[in-house]
Amino acid sequence: LPGSLTVAAGDTVKLLVSSATNPPDSSLALSVSTSSDTVPASASATLHAAQSATLDTPALTLSSTAASASGVTMTLDFTTSSIGSLAAGDGTVTLVGTYPTAFPGNSCDYQFDDVTTQTTSGCATSVSVGASTATITLPGMTVRSGDQVKLVVTEVDNPGSGTLAVTLSTSSDLVPVTTPATTIGTAS
Repeated sequence: LPGSLTVAAGDTVKLLVSSATNPPDSSLALSVSTSSDTVPASASATLHAAQSATLDTPALTLSSTAASASGVTMTLDFTTSSIGSLAAGDGTVTLVGTYPTAFPGNSCDYQFDDVTTQTTSGCATSVSVGASTATITLPGMTVRSGDQVKLVVTEVDNPGSGTLAVTLSTSSDLVPVTTPATTIGTAS
């Protein structure tokens, strides 16, 4: 853990392992221990190759395509896969924009609309931003498998002239999918 991070007894910790490759159709067993809890805790799961689903091709719309514009509203439309349901307060959507897209750090700048069920969220539960990335935790609404979703992000800062594309994945649809590119640097 980073030196500035402290985990208290009884805290729930979520560990994200990037770039891991699951073997096709097999069992997976994990053991976890810490410097304080030295007796390993174990978990297992059965993996199926069919569970590597993707979002339907997402679409990107911007309120401005001006280079380096700030306060832009970004709308992302996508459809979850046949196994892509997202649980309220737990499901996540990860965005990776063309560098140096700046996603906002305020969870209230992210609103989900489930077009299929006509459900609109309030503020996202949480958001974690990095260099041209944002991982958003779904607020108090569930998105079912196969639902059409509109994610509206306000207060985005566009990159300089060039093209902007956003790659999306979710906690259920793990394979990243990229929007068609939009030209940045045109007046709008």
